[in-house]
Amino acid sequence: MKPVEAIASMGLSVSVAASILVMSLLTVQCLRRLYETYCLQVFAKSSKMNLSHYLAGIVHYFACITVAAGQAPLFCGNQNRESILWTDTRTKIFAVPCTLTFLWAWYEQYRSNIIFANLRKDKKSGQVVTEDHGIPRGRMFEYVSSPHRMCEVIIYTTLVLLLPTKTSV
Repeated sequence: MKPVEAIASMGLSVSVAASILVMSLLTVQCLRRLYETYCLQVFAKSSKMNLSHYLAGIVHYFACITVAAGQAPLFCGNQNRESILWTDTRTKIFAVPCTLTFLWAWYEQYRSNIIFANLRKDKKSGQVVTEDHGIPRGRMFEYVSSPHRMCEVIIYTTLVLLLPTKTSV
């Protein structure tokens, strides 16, 4: 068994395919969150965001990308270009189900945000009519109290399954 295969069999190496897939999914998540922030969500004019919460969000997304890139081949361990693990059995097994689960949770999270935004809008005109909070109904709200957070957990769980870090193995 080659050294790279031995390392990969112990779960200590990540394939190029897994790294690219995870970074692509993270990019899709970040772009959707950016769109929601600027085009979808209805913020109260009087609401203020604590600076620490704002910084925590920036650090979170920066850390996610850094972890994904840091686990990529040539970023960790003593690898050389000739022995890069381009794909592996783990990635082949997990790629499709994890990606489909990610996309389902990603979409449900988006739909939850639409429901939240529509609570403050007039149904006919689409104009913001209130800054009050309402009780959301429909879709996943019929089954769980916070589908947005549940989907967030599912999204990041699928990413960890696709890209196990040395500390998560």
